[in-house]
This record gives sequence, C-alpha cells and structure tokens, in this order.
Amino acid sequence: MLARRLVAAAAVALIALAPTPAVARVKKVDRAEYVTTYSGTYTYTQAAHSHIDDGRPSSDLTTDERESFFSVDHNTITIFRGGRFKNVHERSLTLSGHEHQDFIQGYGQPGGPFTTTRDCTASTLSDKPIRSEDGGVGALPVPISKNPMLSVGWEIPDYGTSPVAGVPPISITGMRCDGFGNRFLDCIPASCGTTHTPVPFRASIARAFSGAVNIRYSQLPWSASFDDLEADGHTETSGRLISNEDAKVVVNTAVEMVRWDSPSRPTEQVNKIGALLISEGFGSITGQGRPGRGPAGGSGEPETVVIPPVGQGTLHLNVSGTVVSPRVNAAASTTLAAGTVTFGRQPLPGRMTITPTAAGRKLLASPHPALKLRYVLTFTPRGSKKSISRAKLFDVPAFTPGPSNP
Repeated sequence: MLARRLVAAAAVALIALAPTPAVARVKKVDRAEYVTTYSGTYTYTQAAHSHIDDGRPSSDLTTDERESFFSVDHNTITIFRGGRFKNVHERSLTLSGHEHQDFIQGYGQPGGPFTTTRDCTASTLSDKPIRSEDGGVGALPVPISKNPMLSVGWEIPDYGTSPVAGVPPISITGMRCDGFGNRFLDCIPASCGTTHTPVPFRASIARAFSGAVNIRYSQLPWSASFDDLEADGHTETSGRLISNEDAKVVVNTAVEMVRWDSPSRPTEQVNKIGALLISEGFGSITGQGRPGRGPAGGSGEPETVVIPPVGQGTLHLNVSGTVVSPRVNAAASTTLAAGTVTFGRQPLPGRMTITPTAAGRKLLASPHPALKLRYVLTFTPRGSKKSISRAKLFDVPAFTPGPSNP
C-alpha cells in the first residue's frame, strides 16, 4: 500500500545506503522533513444494455462513481551521531467518494421490470494523521551541495472498510455496500468491473493511479500533474441476445513534494512553495462541494472543507461572481463567499468554513442558471507582509430546488 511504500522510499532515500536527499548539518544530529501531497478526482461511468433480437429489452446497467481526495505524507528523518537513524511518517487522508448503480432486469415478467440499486458513500473518518516509525543503523547524511537524489511515490487511494496499516480508516455507508471491504474504485488498471468490455489503460493514465520517480534535491519544490486523462472501452455483441456497453474512466490529479523544514529559505523560495501548494487548495474545494452543486462555496450555504497544508501562515478564500443589480445597467463583480484557515508548524490539514455573504445567499441558494465563479486563494506566510495569490474560474451548474435539491 502507498503508506508503506512512502515510508520505505523515504527511509531509503534519506540515508546514504541508496539515493540520498540532503539533511541539515548540525553538531549532534542531522534532520530533514519532506512533505508529499497528492490530490485529485476520479470518475467512472458505465452503461450496458441488452435486448432480444426481436427488439424486446433484456437488461440495463448504469454505474456512476466519483472520488475526490488529497493525501499528505510527512516524513521526518533524523540521523544521530554514529549512524543510527529514525524515520517518522505521518499520513493524513481526506477522501470523499460516491457510487450509484442501477441494474434493471425482468422485462416482460409479471411485475417487471425489477431494479436493483446500489448507492454507497465513502469518506475518511478523521483528519488525524496516522503515525508510524522505523529506523536502523549505518546512515550517513549527504550535503546539499552534492545535489543528491530523492524518491517520490504516489497512488490514488482505493481502500475499503477493512483496516490498512498506515492508512486512516475509511467509512463506506449506504445501500448494498457490503462488497466494498477491500477496495472502493470499480475500474482501475489492475481490475475493471465492466460486464464484458475491456478498458485499456495507457501508460500515462496508469502512472496517475500509481507511480514513482527519482528527482534531484535542486528540483524541489517538485510537482507533476495528470490532467484530464481518459481510458474508455466499447463493445457490441450480436446473435439471439444483442448487447452494447460503454465504460469510461477520467482522472485529474497532481503530486507535489517540498522540503518542509529549511530554516533559511529565501523569499522567492517561500513564494514558490506557497504558490505550488495553493493549487492543492483548489483541488480540495472542487472535490468537497455538495453533490450537483459544483465546488464548495457555490451553494449559498455555509460549507466546511478540509484544506491541505500550505505552510505556516493564513490562507484566505474569496469567491466572487457577476451579479446584475436592477439599479445599475452594468454587471458588477460581487463577493459571494469567503473563508479563512490558519496553519501551524506541523504540515497538517486545516478546516475552512466557507461562509456566504448576503449577496451570495440570495444568488446561489435561489434558483439560478449555470454560473461561472472566480475563486481566489491568498496565502500570507507567518511573519511576512507579502502574500501569494492564485485565482481560478469554476463552473457552477444551474440550480432548481426540488426533492433532490432541497
């Protein structure tokens, strides 16, 4: 599993027995902290239909599964005089997933057709990181000047309700969800649960599901993104029973790795790290919105989201949109919602409550057409007078209150 892989990779990479990242040189101990974050979304859709050759329907199967996530892996390696070392790994995981499946069969039978529905929601039970520790002997620190190598690993979380060492517990609740003991995702490179359609995964998308790379210390902060990668399949069968099936997987993910504990980073380095990690905040906001309502902050109601750590300091969110007032002819950009979270020394996720303004409640909580909102995240490092801002446009779908949209 990923947690064990990252612990092992960090322990190997941070000592002189293998590719070695740098550690701060001090008198009695050498110590370094690295943070790797991985975030993104996964979507799987499936539609299978079969009918008798005379046109009578036989069965229909539709599946829609989505997962959004971010993980934070914090590794601290300490090398003591004499070569003894200790590696402490802390992993936080925030996950939100939902699967809905309808299987219709029994056409032409008395009382038919019959629909079997599975509707399951997956989520992490706690923001608290899971801590593990190991160590050994024979380690030697490597000076930064030698630009040593680091190992970075990542994996889209695919866990069920069964406990996994080093991974925060997962809850899966709903209707007919007993089959999610070991995993949650229906279609991954190793196994795809279609009816009869193979879904080929190219190397690029398979790498988003699970990958690793070696980088040089000088490349920190380092990042890689896997944007809008798709794998799909289509089949048709003929004969007495005619069928067709379509299946598709789409992933959007990004991985980042930073040196967390450098005591004397220049300002431009702090800005680079902050700007890089702010992107994780956008991913979290996108993935934790209310079902069918777009990103968090777009519903017109207070929403609390978990944000990955950016650094010591304060992260502020401002959501704005175009609102037309009957008193003015031109449209004006209006603040619709805002939120703030403060991060401390430890690289732990924080909770941000996004609170709508009066204008936001009026526009977003009432019936409205599709909207395009501007989200701005601003990070102010602790003790700094300068801030780093990044903006992104998000689409908010049309909203009409009803039984499924209270």
